[in-house]
Amino acid sequence: MDMVIGEAGQRMMTLDVKTDRPYLLKFYGSLGFERRRLSRDHYRDGSDRFILVRGGPKA
Repeated sequence: MDMVIGEAGQRMMTLDVKTDRPYLLKFYGSLGFERRRLSRDHYRDGSDRFILVRGGPKA
Protein backbone atom coordinates (compact mmCIF):
# COMPACT_ATOMS: atom_id res chain seq x y z
CA MET A 1 0.00 0.00 0.00
CA ASP A 2 2.87 2.39 0.72
CA MET A 3 4.02 2.16 -2.89
CA VAL A 4 0.49 2.74 -4.26
CA ILE A 5 -0.06 5.72 -1.95
CA GLY A 6 3.36 7.10 -2.85
CA GLU A 7 2.61 6.85 -6.57
CA ALA A 8 -0.80 8.50 -6.12
CA GLY A 9 0.67 11.48 -4.29
CA GLN A 10 -2.15 13.98 -3.66
CA ARG A 11 -4.45 12.47 -6.29
CA MET A 12 -7.72 11.11 -5.00
CA MET A 13 -7.94 7.39 -4.26
CA THR A 14 -11.34 5.74 -3.70
CA LEU A 15 -12.19 2.40 -2.09
CA ASP A 16 -15.38 0.67 -1.15
CA VAL A 17 -15.47 -1.46 1.98
CA LYS A 18 -18.29 -3.59 3.34
CA THR A 19 -19.60 -2.11 6.58
CA ASP A 20 -19.25 -5.48 8.34
CA ARG A 21 -15.45 -5.29 8.05
CA PRO A 22 -14.42 -2.92 10.87
CA TYR A 23 -10.82 -4.17 10.75
CA LEU A 24 -10.53 -2.90 7.16
CA LEU A 25 -12.08 0.44 8.08
CA LYS A 26 -9.50 0.80 10.84
CA PHE A 27 -6.63 -0.26 8.55
CA TYR A 28 -7.55 2.11 5.73
CA GLY A 29 -8.26 4.87 8.25
CA SER A 30 -4.68 4.50 9.51
CA LEU A 31 -3.52 5.13 5.93
CA GLY A 32 -5.46 8.40 5.71
CA PHE A 33 -8.68 7.21 4.09
CA GLU A 34 -11.87 8.90 5.30
CA ARG A 35 -15.46 7.66 5.13
CA ARG A 36 -17.35 9.79 2.65
CA ARG A 37 -20.60 7.96 1.95
CA LEU A 38 -22.70 5.00 2.99
CA SER A 39 -24.36 2.97 0.24
CA ARG A 40 -27.18 0.76 1.52
CA ASP A 41 -28.03 -2.64 -0.01
CA HIS A 42 -25.12 -2.33 -2.42
CA TYR A 43 -24.09 -5.98 -2.68
CA ARG A 44 -26.20 -8.92 -3.84
CA ASP A 45 -26.40 -10.25 -0.29
CA GLY A 46 -28.04 -6.97 0.78
CA SER A 47 -25.03 -5.70 2.73
CA ASP A 48 -23.93 -2.08 2.83
CA ARG A 49 -20.67 -0.40 1.91
CA PHE A 50 -18.71 2.67 2.86
CA ILE A 51 -16.98 4.75 0.22
CA LEU A 52 -13.53 5.73 1.50
CA VAL A 53 -11.47 8.53 -0.02
CA ARG A 54 -7.88 9.66 0.39
CA GLY A 55 -6.39 12.82 -1.14
CA GLY A 56 -8.00 15.05 -3.72
CA PRO A 57 -10.46 17.85 -2.93
CA LYS A 58 -12.45 17.65 0.30
CA ALA A 59 -16.17 17.11 -0.21
